[in-house]
Amino acid sequence: MQILSNTQIYLIALAIGLFALVLGFFARKTYKKYTNIQSVKEKKSNLDEATQGSLLVDEEKVTPISQELIIFNICAVDGSMFNPEQLMTLLKNLGGKLTEGFFIFTDEGGNELFRVANAKKPGTLDLETLTDVIVLATDLNRAFNPVISFDALVDAANTLTSKLEGVLCDSARSPISKQMMIHLRSKAQNLSIDRKLTNSL
Repeated sequence: MQILSNTQIYLIALAIGLFALVLGFFARKTYKKYTNIQSVKEKKSNLDEATQGSLLVDEEKVTPISQELIIFNICAVDGSMFNPEQLMTLLKNLGGKLTEGFFIFTDEGGNELFRVANAKKPGTLDLETLTDVIVLATDLNRAFNPVISFDALVDAANTLTSKLEGVLCDSARSPISKQMMIHLRSKAQNLSIDRKLTNSL
């Protein structure tokens, strides 16, 4: 029986390793393609459901694979109600498009950035509905660019807070600190980096 040399053993091991690597690459590519197809079929809205108010575009609710929700609340001072006419005008001037009772904000390419709704049931905004809390939300996992979506969300939230003389709060309706805002932006940045690394594989 012929004994293999160290060089031959090394070459065989290298060939097996390369074969496994190529096989893994094609398996990953096939899985990713299948996942993307399923995602397109299941995706009926960019943000399926926020924890406050209904931000659904479609009547049928779709359960997402994963979400990374950023939710801000703008609360009126002392529980007073926002002026609905002023609120609607502000949202339209900021570029929001009224869709089934809430506003959708998009970038120049038509990609959704975030949504704004009444934080109280039924979640709709109109000239007849009074509210003292509005909710702004985005799902970073579904955002075309998480950082751009987050920055647009923050800019709009700050503008609305100033114009409405309200208080900018988190999802628990506690005032947002500067540290928390930095943390949330870092999360958006990390998601963008992870996505770039994944797409480069």
